Amino acid sequence: MIIIFDLDYTLFDTAKFKRDGLALFFNMNEAGFKDYYKKNFKDRGINYSPKKHLRALGWSHKEMAVKLNEFDDWLEKEISRYLFPGAEQILKRFRQAGHKIILASFGDKGFQEQKISALKINGISAKKFFDEVIISDKIKADSEELKRFRGENILLVDDNLKEAVGLKEILGDKCEIFLIDGPYARSGEDNITPRSLKDLAEKFFPDSSQ
Repeated sequence: MIIIFDLDYTLFDTAKFKRDGLALFFNMNEAGFKDYYKKNFKDRGINYSPKKHLRALGWSHKEMAVKLNEFDDWLEKEISRYLFPGAEQILKRFRQAGHKIILASFGDKGFQEQKISALKINGISAKKFFDEVIISDKIKADSEELKRFRGENILLVDDNLKEAVGLKEILGDKCEIFLIDGPYARSGEDNITPRSLKDLAEKFFPDSSQ
């Protein structure tokens, strides 16, 4: 079976990463960062990246280069602690069971690449841990790289209901959605109950809770 995992809000606590990570790194309080992110990125349909963040603040190229180098060092040291509890264990179990595991992430391609390269799964770079890593600045249903799995037995683990349903329509009836609870889990009209990574582990590896 092919297991396709989303990253943000699925394996990775993106809300905490923004609140306790990015906000503090850029010397902003939680409310200030949230308002800045919404105004400059979310409301304008622009994928976030630290470089775009600094550019919007009017920083010079020289200032940005220094700050982004600092960010690179910080990200390498800190990012792995934002994985959800149980994420590493469930990924390891699927891998040991012989399933093909794919990480599919949507967002600013450069920033997502940077996050995934720095992220460690059981001590290994996420980029090397997964059988494939697919990064797109388009919605997943428009990804040509994902369309090639059409008709395969697939488990799609995602927090975004609308996006997951759209991708399932492309991948076919053999694709099962396992919806992770998060801010986008109720983004569509389909009736799929949001669950947790713990529920995913108990469903496929019932002995993991013992």
